Amino acid sequence: MGKKILITTVAGNTIMDSDSYIGSDINGNLYAKKAFEINIGEKLYFKKEAIEKTLDDIENDLMESPRYKVARSCLFIEEQTALSYHLNNSHKLMNLDDEEKVLVIYDLVKDNIKSRQTVKNWLSGNVIMPKDKQVLTLLSEIAPELESYKNVFLAEDITKKEMIDGIEIEIHYGHERYNLYDLYINIRRGIMHYLAPAKGEGG
Repeated sequence: MGKKILITTVAGNTIMDSDSYIGSDINGNLYAKKAFEINIGEKLYFKKEAIEKTLDDIENDLMESPRYKVARSCLFIEEQTALSYHLNNSHKLMNLDDEEKVLVIYDLVKDNIKSRQTVKNWLSGNVIMPKDKQVLTLLSEIAPELESYKNVFLAEDITKKEMIDGIEIEIHYGHERYNLYDLYINIRRGIMHYLAPAKGEGG
């Protein structure tokens, strides 16, 4: 097996062994050439894997993971984000239309957020949970249930110094449900990163 070679084309990049074969178009004819024989400017053919599924399509597969399932059940209620669910079902907002809800919430947290669009994202479920504990404290004035999410998801990180084999090291103790929040986000980001370059048709 030869050394690795990066093949760069307008359709994408791939890394191949230098002695692997790749299709090259020479004067309209297709020839098999080894990767190390490819010259700049050649028209190449290589198979690019593709996947037709979306993130939503594989949600059921993700739910087979116990940790992912627990994380999602903590962050969502009846297919809504817990944040959206509690805000929209708050007795203080229940009789208001969407714009009135935005105005009431924004007036409460305007010193802690950039725009009313942030509030709209909360209500619509486009944002799972604000990271600012102070924001959740303010929102709990409208939806008291959100106070517990501040404690559960946004508990401060705990780092302790301990002696191990005579060496003092810092050990990070993550809060279990804070980690579940990170778990949910990171798994979905990882899947989206995998799907993004593989969308379309293989060829």
